[in-house]
Amino acid sequence: MPLRETTSDTFALDFNHGVRRHPAQRKEKFSSKAVVWKSEFGDTQEMSLSVRGLLIAFPIVMLIMGGMAFLTYSSAISDYRVSATSELSIANDAAAERLRSELALVSETESAASAIMESRLRSDNPTRFDDVFIEADDGAFHSRPELWEGSELTGSVQL
Repeated sequence: MPLRETTSDTFALDFNHGVRRHPAQRKEKFSSKAVVWKSEFGDTQEMSLSVRGLLIAFPIVMLIMGGMAFLTYSSAISDYRVSATSELSIANDAAAERLRSELALVSETESAASAIMESRLRSDNPTRFDDVFIEADDGAFHSRPELWEGSELTGSVQL
């Protein structure tokens, strides 16, 4: 910054024009008078104290509001995560209980079918293989067509 001496040994820096001035010539720190500053295009513009205050206050207020919005958003997200986790836990427990009951039903049905099959096989009147299957021309065995219509065979195995 260019320096300009005064008659006194004491100098003060004038931020508006970049020269050092005597304390008696120093302006107030915050005056209500317009400050003239040069833009990069060379024209001069006036800036009042209220405009300077707004230029300082507006970014601060926006920063505070942004922080509050972020905290609100992160709090809502964590609440939703807790809620979703508890709902998922409840749904998993219900699905596990239903699966447990259905598997128990399958196990009971299998045990009952096994007991019925065992009792029929122990009977004195077993069903013969030839009664259920017939040999085809190609040598493979196929079930009788009348069994598909619902007819029953004599013996322990009922289809």
